[in-house]
Amino acid sequence: MSFHGVLGQFPYTCTLVTLTSSVGERHEVLFGDYRFEYSKIKKDLFWGFQKHDEYYLATPEKALLDCIYYDNRIPFHDELEYELLDEKQLLKLAAKFPRRVLEKAGKFLEMYF
Repeated sequence: MSFHGVLGQFPYTCTLVTLTSSVGERHEVLFGDYRFEYSKIKKDLFWGFQKHDEYYLATPEKALLDCIYYDNRIPFHDELEYELLDEKQLLKLAAKFPRRVLEKAGKFLEMYF
């Protein structure tokens, strides 16, 4: 979200998703002042990426939904530049997630849009 300008701060933790089970459900690596957190994601939720140079990043809407999916909360809700999110895209993508994610995304949309 920071890359897209939706989160004004540069996070200490960078979350990476993978289909492989070799990392377990969650695994973290510390590198200097940063923490890289690898999380296994279900194959049917492994989408919503855009290529930037040599790597793929989640769209801002997908990144927000992934945060809800993993942590069951809206991260930094008081620091999000929510107007940079596409409301229709967020709702469309949320419908592909489990119901609890859709419900939290719906509450987020009611508060900010």
